[in-house]
Amino acid sequence: MAKKKKVSPLATVLLETAGDMRKIGLMDRASHQKITLRHLGASGAPNTAPITGRKSGRCANAQS
Repeated sequence: MAKKKKVSPLATVLLETAGDMRKIGLMDRASHQKITLRHLGASGAPNTAPITGRKSGRCANAQS
């Protein structure tokens, strides 16, 4: 069983910054992938479900 690489707080911030730069167009896809690969390794980012603001039914703080 392979040991999972722990990501340092600095690497987490670098990845977040690179992601933001990619979103606004300051960084191309290849550069972003290179940074991600360098910090997370070949496994990449974990597969997680996207977070959405929608829930089934009404929102808890919605006024009717």
